[in-house]
Amino acid sequence: MDLERDKREQREKRDRRDSRERRDRQETRGPRSSLARHAILASLAFLAAVLPACMMGPDYKRPETPPADSWRLTTSTAESIANMPWWELLKDQA
Repeated sequence: MDLERDKREQREKRDRRDSRERRDRQETRGPRSSLARHAILASLAFLAAVLPACMMGPDYKRPETPPADSWRLTTSTAESIANMPWWELLKDQA
């Protein structure tokens, strides 16, 4: 009789301990998983907001530029330092 009571008490003690451990695990896991879930959702929202900003306008076409000859005025049109080639202006012998 005492043996059965001892076994029953040990089993009850073990069940209480197991339920306490299970409850403690759930309490510690709850906020951590909630924090991780919020972090993942925040990072997804951030990516959804930022990635479209990287997109360039549709079908960009480079504008036509005039040829280099049309940039400089002829010497007959204007005699200015700005219109002279730098190597002629400085007359470097090197």
